[in-house]
Amino acid sequence: MVEPTRPGNQTEPASTAHGEPAPKTCSRCRSIAEDWFSYCPKCGLNLDSGLPLVVFGDPWIGAVIADRFRLLAKLGVGGMGTVYKVEHVRMAKLMALKLLHADLSRDEAMVARFKREARAISALKSRHVVQVFDVGEANGLFYILMEYLQGRDLGDLLVERRQLSPKRCLRIVQQICAGLADAHQQGIVHRDLKPENIFVCAPAPGEDELVKLLDFGLAKLHQRDESLAATQRGLILGTPHYMSPEQIEGEDVGPASDLYSLCAVIYKTITGSPPFPGDHALRVLNAHISQPIPRVSIVDAELAPLDEFFAIGLAKSPADRFQSTKELLSHLTTLVEGTQRPSAAYLDPIERKDIERSDTEWLLAPIDKRNQEQLATVEDFDRFEWTFRLKRLAVGLSFLLLLAGAAWAIVWGVALGHFFITNNESEPNNDLPEANPLTLNKAMLATLGEIPEGYRSDRDFFVLSEPPPEKMLRISVTPIPAIDLVIEVINRDGHLLFTQNALPKGYGELIPNFPSNGDNVYVLVRELWMQGTPPTPKPDAYYAILIEARDPLPGEEREPNDAIENASTMEERSIRGFLCNPGDVDIFMFSPSNRPAAFDVEVDGLANTDLRLRMLDGEHNELMLCDEGGLELAERCHLESSEQLRFPLYIELSAVRGFSTEHSYELRWKPALQTRTPEP
Repeated sequence: MVEPTRPGNQTEPASTAHGEPAPKTCSRCRSIAEDWFSYCPKCGLNLDSGLPLVVFGDPWIGAVIADRFRLLAKLGVGGMGTVYKVEHVRMAKLMALKLLHADLSRDEAMVARFKREARAISALKSRHVVQVFDVGEANGLFYILMEYLQGRDLGDLLVERRQLSPKRCLRIVQQICAGLADAHQQGIVHRDLKPENIFVCAPAPGEDELVKLLDFGLAKLHQRDESLAATQRGLILGTPHYMSPEQIEGEDVGPASDLYSLCAVIYKTITGSPPFPGDHALRVLNAHISQPIPRVSIVDAELAPLDEFFAIGLAKSPADRFQSTKELLSHLTTLVEGTQRPSAAYLDPIERKDIERSDTEWLLAPIDKRNQEQLATVEDFDRFEWTFRLKRLAVGLSFLLLLAGAAWAIVWGVALGHFFITNNESEPNNDLPEANPLTLNKAMLATLGEIPEGYRSDRDFFVLSEPPPEKMLRISVTPIPAIDLVIEVINRDGHLLFTQNALPKGYGELIPNFPSNGDNVYVLVRELWMQGTPPTPKPDAYYAILIEARDPLPGEEREPNDAIENASTMEERSIRGFLCNPGDVDIFMFSPSNRPAAFDVEVDGLANTDLRLRMLDGEHNELMLCDEGGLELAERCHLESSEQLRFPLYIELSAVRGFSTEHSYELRWKPALQTRTPEP
């Protein structure tokens, strides 16, 4: 049995033949991660147990940045910032906004690099480069506002299709070269060309598919002015499978480096693997420097004419490669147009259909016209900003509105007391009597800061006064980097009712189903205490605590019910519940009035969980153990009555591995046919 990685319960990493830890390969998306990673950095799969990462809500979702941009959804996370889908609250148009990570906002060098990225992209006017609308700062947060794209990146397309035909690849490369040519003319080198940074946009009705270059986050203005230097000499930035030899060796790079990376992307696109495949980053980097240039004809003999193209494009010396996008594209076009169709033996059915399509037919379906009208363009944004500035010239009217607004603010804020409402933690709150009051359905921000005198670590107590009775409470805490969080629920007498510590460092915690009887609910948030490990104060890292109320599910369990003494009663033929941490056990008392001669007890598969059923008689003796299913599969027990069988019976449900804080299970019983002849 493979258990989720927990502090103090970690397994030794596998080693290579040379004695060094072997990297991990994600079984879902095939991404490569270092041996010390517990979760896939791309899709979130647990690399140790194979269970998906439980993701909590982003506290920024719903916030409004710079009084204009409402954050709707997270699109992705990079080394410098997080990209969100946003709506301009005045234009009612969709855009994308890259928000610099909060801990990087305090780094002056990183902020300068972030602004440099914005200036580099905004200088590019090619329609094949993602368009930048604005760059700004609001309340210490630095952001870049860009166009919102609909479609898929080339990396996702290759995961589904494995590889594309040379002609299909050529259509994409033609547009990449147009974007790169604009960048190189402006003195900008991308430095991180890879399939994930090449976006294939869904076409508008009646238009062709559009390819755009993304993420110039590693771009560097190709000039000698040291004030514009974005990186130090010798610092390696990029993606190992697509990096040029000179970039790996820390030398200054120019357009030839981008062209090398583009050729590596082309090789991956038409063969399904990069030119130098491998799971170990250092070995891949060394292969780019020292191994011979691979021949694509080894993959498929019909692609032999392209050997000449890759011999030039992947040359070790920049002087031996193509010297411009025009030269590269001309060479590739000549060879592809003379290349026969690749053998269909290694292509999937979808790709074989694509080969048969004409050059005017596309893989991605056109976007809906109504969705297209919601997407902002540079012209939309500039027109709005100009109109907005004109409106600000109406000083007289603005002054009157300001006076009216000030009067209302005084009435609303002072007379009604809203100025004195705060939604941040108030210290000290280290003990039950000092608990900060929470408002139902409203998050509060807090920190685990410096350790108060006389305490082992900082502890934050909160109280929800008189929650609605007969409801289920959902208690969630968002993550703090490098902190293993614990949630404890306590009653007014200080008795511990529930403890939740399901996830490791750097992740939040969630209690999905704490029952409310109308009494005050006290919640303690603290760091996990480990013998010999000092606490880690994080006074600058905020977490959010939120308590929400919901109606119980039909027949929902009542926690705690982890022992026979407090077993939930199974009055109907089904009951709902949660297994919300690795050690959670739910026990139900089962006493049907009609005493069926035989019956089945079954539970459907639960997401991320391998379930186990155990039947106990009225004297707590084990009658049956059922663990036939696997991960996310159902379990079923068949039991037949006898004179020795004593009711009530008890049903114990637990997990062999995994857990699910977001999904509930349904446990059912029903009469069944006897499988053996009753004794006379």
